[in-house]
Amino acid sequence: MNASGFDCLARSYRALEFILAGSMMQRARTAHLASLAGPVGRVLMLGEGPGRLLERVLQDFPDAVVTVVDQSAVMLQQARRRLGSFPEVLDRVEWIQVDLRHWVFPVHRYDLVSTPFFLDCFRQDELETLVPQITRSLKPGAYWLLADFQIPVNPAWQRWRATLLHHAMYAFFRRVTGLSASHWVDPDILLTRARMKRTRRQLFGAGLIRSDCWVRDGC
Repeated sequence: MNASGFDCLARSYRALEFILAGSMMQRARTAHLASLAGPVGRVLMLGEGPGRLLERVLQDFPDAVVTVVDQSAVMLQQARRRLGSFPEVLDRVEWIQVDLRHWVFPVHRYDLVSTPFFLDCFRQDELETLVPQITRSLKPGAYWLLADFQIPVNPAWQRWRATLLHHAMYAFFRRVTGLSASHWVDPDILLTRARMKRTRRQLFGAGLIRSDCWVRDGC
C-alpha cells in the first residue's frame, strides 16, 4: 500500500464512491453518531480520506478535539479544504500523515475512534497487530465506529453479489494503490479478543455494507 496511489485517487474518490454505492457509504459512516452517549472529548479518525465524516463529527461534537491520521497527503489536503467554510474549527484538528503501521499509538487517550472503509485495506496478520493497538488507544467505555463492505453469509444471492464486487474492488485497488490485502477479513473476532463489545449494527444495500458501533470494555 503506497501513499502515491491514494494521492492519485483522491481527486476522483467522491465520484468513485458514488458509482460504487451512491449515498450508502456516507450513511454508513454517520449511522451511529446520534446514538453516542457521554462526553466525546478526543476523537481519532483513521483513514478519513476527504473529510466527509470529519465535518459531521466537528458539527455534532462541538467540544471535541480530533486527530486525523491518513497516509495520503492529498486526502488530508482535501479534508482541510472541506473545512474551509468553517475556519473556526481548524484549531480543533490535528493532521498526521503517516502509514498507520508505523505510527506509535497513544494509550487510553481517545473517547471515539472511526475507521470508515479502512480496515478492509489490511491483511489478516496486519489486522492482528493493528486492532489491539487501536483498542489500547481508547479510554475504557470509548466507542469505535466501523464501516466496511462485507460479504454476507446469507441469502446466497447477496453473498454472490458481494463476492463479485469484492473481487473487482480488490483487483482495482491493488493495481492502483499497491494494496497488500487481496480479500476482506471479517474483524469481529479480533475486536472481541481485544475486549470490544458490539452494541449496534446497521446494514445497507441489502447486506453489502455494514456499519457497527463497538464499545471498549470498561476495565
